[in-house]
Amino acid sequence: MNLTILIVTMIAGLGAGIATGLAGLSAAAVITPMLVTLLGFNAYEAVGISLASDVLASAVSAFTYYKHKNLDTVSYTHLRAHETGRNLVCRLLLEKKKNRKY
Repeated sequence: MNLTILIVTMIAGLGAGIATGLAGLSAAAVITPMLVTLLGFNAYEAVGISLASDVLASAVSAFTYYKHKNLDTVSYTHLRAHETGRNLVCRLLLEKKKNRKY
């Protein structure tokens, strides 16, 4: 592995970690431009790599919350049920409006 690639990759990872931790940004916002401009990756490959790193970071975070008993699954299920009910009501209202004769 080339030393330049290693250094750029480490800087991209450090920048993504700081941006994600402090500002709540996706790592894709930092890693993708660095991979494309500095390392010459194809844009699709760079987006895939950065999204894969986001998925991995989210999975580790969720596991850490679960391990420390900070994961409230009851509130989440109530939230999802509320969203589903709201979506159903909105869909019914839109259908009713669409079928109305003017």
